[in-house]
Amino acid sequence: MADYLASNDYLRAKNEAILAAAGSASTPIARGHLEPVLGVRAVYIEAGFAEVDKRYGSFDRYVREGLGLDDAAIDRLRAAFLAGEPR
Repeated sequence: MADYLASNDYLRAKNEAILAAAGSASTPIARGHLEPVLGVRAVYIEAGFAEVDKRYGSFDRYVREGLGLDDAAIDRLRAAFLAGEPR
């Protein structure tokens, strides 16, 4: 969850630039309409995890059966995308 929510910090400058451009006269999109799709929120990933549990029973089973990933692929993804130690 911490890695997921850290995306807000990593993307802050990029998202602010998008929001500034979207609010310009040539592209009048309200900030409140874009913020939910540019950022991440705990409720988003919690909903995803709930669906995974409903369909597969566990996240591990989803990764292995639903996505068809083996241990080597899972290790590569963890190394590439997780900032902290796996729990």
